[in-house]
Amino acid sequence: MKKLTLLLLFAVGCAISPYRQSTVDTAESLRDQSTALMAKAVEPFTDHSDSVAALRERLLGALRSESARAENSESIAQWGLLADPEGALLGGFLTRWEQRGTLGQLFVNAKRTQVVAAFNIIIETERAKR
Repeated sequence: MKKLTLLLLFAVGCAISPYRQSTVDTAESLRDQSTALMAKAVEPFTDHSDSVAALRERLLGALRSESARAENSESIAQWGLLADPEGALLGGFLTRWEQRGTLGQLFVNAKRTQVVAAFNIIIETERAKR
C-alpha cells in the first residue's frame, strides 16, 4: 500500500499535457518567420512594422493556445519568456527595434541565435511529451 501511495503521488506530481504535433509545427513556423524578420532589423522598423505586428499576434496566439492546455506550466513559461516585450528574447528584440529604428548586424546575429535556441527548447520540450 505504501508503494502504491508513493507511485500515485509521483504520477500526480509529474502530470504534463499530452504531446501535440500542432505545437511543434507552430513553433517551427514561428521560428522561421521570426529569424527571417529579425534579419531585416538592420533596416528601418517602419518598413516592417506590419510584419512585426503580424508576428507579435502569432506569437501571442501561440502563448494563448499553450495557456489553454492543462498541466502545461513549463511550456507556458517558455513561450512567455520568448514573447515578453521587455525580455531578452524575441519580444524584447522587437521592442528594441521599434524604439531604436534600426539595429546593428552583430546584435541581430547574436539575438537570432538566442531566439532559435529558445524555439528549439520549446520544440524539444513538446517532443519530450511523446
